[in-house]
Amino acid sequence: MKKSTIIIVLVLFFTNLFAQNFNNNWIDYQNKYLYFKVVEKGIYRINYTTLNSGLTKIGSSVTNPTFSPSQLKLVKNGQEVPIFIEDGGDGKIDPGDFVEFFGDGNGGWLDSALYDVPQSQNKKNFSLFSDTAYYYLTLNTSGSNQRISTYSDFNYSALNPAPFVYKEAYQQYTSNYETGATDFSGKTESEYTHGEGWFDGVFTYFGSKTKTISTPNPYTGAGAPQINFNTVITGASNASNISGKVVREITKAELGPINIGRNISEYAWDGRDEFGDPLGNGVYLYRVITKIAGSEIEKRSTDADRFFHKGFGKMYLMR
Repeated sequence: MKKSTIIIVLVLFFTNLFAQNFNNNWIDYQNKYLYFKVVEKGIYRINYTTLNSGLTKIGSSVTNPTFSPSQLKLVKNGQEVPIFIEDGGDGKIDPGDFVEFFGDGNGGWLDSALYDVPQSQNKKNFSLFSDTAYYYLTLNTSGSNQRISTYSDFNYSALNPAPFVYKEAYQQYTSNYETGATDFSGKTESEYTHGEGWFDGVFTYFGSKTKTISTPNPYTGAGAPQINFNTVITGASNASNISGKVVREITKAELGPINIGRNISEYAWDGRDEFGDPLGNGVYLYRVITKIAGSEIEKRSTDADRFFHKGFGKMYLMR
């Protein structure tokens, strides 16, 4: 009976997998496709020789009477990519003509589906597996294809110069792979969990790191915008373990009524993280934060301070 139950579960599991939509509806199986790889962000050019050589591999060429530059279609990740075609205005690809497009490498656009909670993905622009994106070029005669159009305006006197422009300075660190949450025995989960992915090196106990982000030519004149810095880290200095990963934050609402005097609460931590998963045996750090109107306040010195070091206490979790 136990064997039959396992077989039924497996059948249902694989049926569910094959029922998923892998978004390949962009493929026209009547067409042939050329593919090439892109790793870095930039403007790419396909010159006359390269384009003609590729087209001959799918049974066409730039000199084929049935070929027209309007038929060219470029696709990445199932989405069409607009292209610019320099053909001299004669509707043909001659020596010196070219095709240009804005390309980028592979990011983490698909990785969020691997996590138990999609919001746990730590890098949206960096793939867990490969930085290489694949682009597909084909000849499409069944409809219009997306193009980059040119725009010219030489009436500069009618334009007012802007005092500044916005720029995003983005820097990511990928030297260290964190395995994320672990179960009660210290083993990692089979699926991707919070805190898993590529990060910088691990912080030491009460340690710090300094990073420099290039922001050339900052505007400081009238109306200068505020600069915002955003970071993604595996942990912070709240209730955390030795590796620096935040595992649990306990709010006043969870603590319940606080008794006057030594401020004793009836609350008892059950050894589970923010997601309700049991944590493994080991050493965990904690600290108490008191706020009034959203701002932290300093606590009074008490005889309990001997249990803390630089604001942190230490506890042992054993099952």
